[in-house]
Amino acid sequence: MLSISPEVATALAIRLVQYLEPIDSGCILSHYHVNPVTGYSSIATGMRGCVATYYAHRIMYTHIVGPIPDGLTLDHLCEVTNCVNPDHLEPVTIGVNVLRSTKNPMAIHARKTACPKGHPYANTKAGRHRYCPTCQVARNIASRERRHAQGLPPGDERHGTTGGYGNWGCRCELCKAASRAAYLKRRDEAT
Repeated sequence: MLSISPEVATALAIRLVQYLEPIDSGCILSHYHVNPVTGYSSIATGMRGCVATYYAHRIMYTHIVGPIPDGLTLDHLCEVTNCVNPDHLEPVTIGVNVLRSTKNPMAIHARKTACPKGHPYANTKAGRHRYCPTCQVARNIASRERRHAQGLPPGDERHGTTGGYGNWGCRCELCKAASRAAYLKRRDEAT
């Protein structure tokens, strides 16, 4: 993001003032060049032969409060993206800004502590992937029971090939027949 000097912020704030509208919630909305997709208001200025575009909320924050600290971004506490009220803006890291959102899918899923069936999530060692150990055990048991009902060896036995995981890639006749039957069943269900 382009940093804004206090002088530039003051000059652009003067241009923005006539497009501001205070509303009952305490927000001060900017109606100057509002992006229809993101909802952010921005203003462009030409200086020294080049054009720079700044967000209206960053301009007003810099003009009224002061410079935005390096490495931080402004979080709209009110979640109204064209609000320029400095009381509704807080400088935070990008990660905090994303996780505070009520609309961002990543933030919504990060706040979940249980699987859809209500079991608590567990994390992998790296902490990047969450899973439900209770549901994983149930899936493994169901898979073994399906293989047993089809007359196949359990999935953890290697057979027909060396290496391979379960029957993935196994070319024995039992696994070929089971794969073919599963394919035909999926094909028939799709039509």
